[in-house]
Amino acid sequence: MKKTLGLVLALAMLLTAVGAFAAIPSKTTADLVDVTTEDPNVTVIATDNDGEAVTDLLTDLMEDNAIPEDAAAVLPEGSTYTQVEEVATLKVVGGTTDEDLVVNLKFPTDFSGKNVAIFLGALENDEIVEWKVVETVGKDDGSIDLTLTNELQKWLNGREFVVMIAD
Repeated sequence: MKKTLGLVLALAMLLTAVGAFAAIPSKTTADLVDVTTEDPNVTVIATDNDGEAVTDLLTDLMEDNAIPEDAAAVLPEGSTYTQVEEVATLKVVGGTTDEDLVVNLKFPTDFSGKNVAIFLGALENDEIVEWKVVETVGKDDGSIDLTLTNELQKWLNGREFVVMIAD
């Protein structure tokens, strides 16, 4: 009888613990990157893409943090970027501007004063179909500004894309 009661109590405690762990939400892109723009008519939002292309990219990066070969191919000759520090998925909504659009990205990693490459990977049908790269320097507050030319805005508008930050 005592063994049965002990077993029932242990099972009840186990089920309570499992429920408590299930109630803790996992981190999402929106939790890990703060995105702001200076233009009130164009918005860039963080998305939570868990499609195969993004999952495969994250799995590869967990192994060695090296810039994927297809992305590295768009780097200017002589670039010294080697390690991916942050990854997020974003989407430009609300149209484009004729001017450059500055998008401020604040990640947990402090990029103050660091030269970084911001890789933009266009997603179509759960595939990264093309990479482009923008180079910049981290701001004093640790964030980075991604300057989207009108051409880049048109390329990205309404499309979800991967952002990889490498230094």
